[in-house]
Amino acid sequence: MPLVVQSNANLRTGPSSARAIIRVLQVGEQLDLLSAHSRNDYLHVVSGTDTGWVYSPLVELAAASAPVAVTPPSTGVPTTVTTAPSAYHGCSLDGNPSPNGPNVAALRLLNQQKNRWHAPLDADIDPTFTLSALLQPGNDDDRFNDSKAGEIEGWVVNVKVGGVETVNCKATDPLYRDTHIEVADHMGAPETERVIVEVTPRWRAAMEAQGVDWSTPALQALIGKRVRFRGWQLFDEEHRSQARNTAPANPSDWRATVWELHPVTAFVVTSP
Repeated sequence: MPLVVQSNANLRTGPSSARAIIRVLQVGEQLDLLSAHSRNDYLHVVSGTDTGWVYSPLVELAAASAPVAVTPPSTGVPTTVTTAPSAYHGCSLDGNPSPNGPNVAALRLLNQQKNRWHAPLDADIDPTFTLSALLQPGNDDDRFNDSKAGEIEGWVVNVKVGGVETVNCKATDPLYRDTHIEVADHMGAPETERVIVEVTPRWRAAMEAQGVDWSTPALQALIGKRVRFRGWQLFDEEHRSQARNTAPANPSDWRATVWELHPVTAFVVTSP
């Protein structure tokens, strides 16, 4: 994803103001984003031949290019839809974070990742992104790559309507909110041994156009079944303080990791 420097900014060797300055980035300079996964409000970028970290409030997303057609994947996972609406229900891919809020560039980037509208190709799948790997304890900031996709298989423990979030322009109608699915390696697993996968309103609409019901009530029929999900990897920074692997001292943790499949683009029930 391209970024544009909004105010002169230091390109640093690491995600901290204490790290050495590589050079000063000028207003209007375009950067290439290496990952939408921010660290201490810094983003990992490339500028020419230099690679470093820039403070996210000082950059903004470049104007989005027109959608590009995607070749349908050749996969054993049944997939009837390969693209979802890039704009849906009046909500852009950026969502609607407050322009005056903290780290708005990083939040817009995160929302764009959550709203990815094309299905991954086989070449995008990271075979190391498995349920067992996601459930491994320990800090997992760098365990996976949020530019890659993945498949995880496990038991669906819970399905519910997601929260009111900027990614969906703060919609309150469940139809225009994510469906939050909790997956574990066995039924009855505690919350801190579950991984989250999310169905987004865009993909729900794309499936509905094909006569497939991905509404939250319909997806609740998956509870108690073993399912293989396919979609994009996401490091959901907004939940860093609520996951066992990144906030092990928090007694209120309700998930194993902030890594997710988000959005889900296909799934198949493997054990009814």
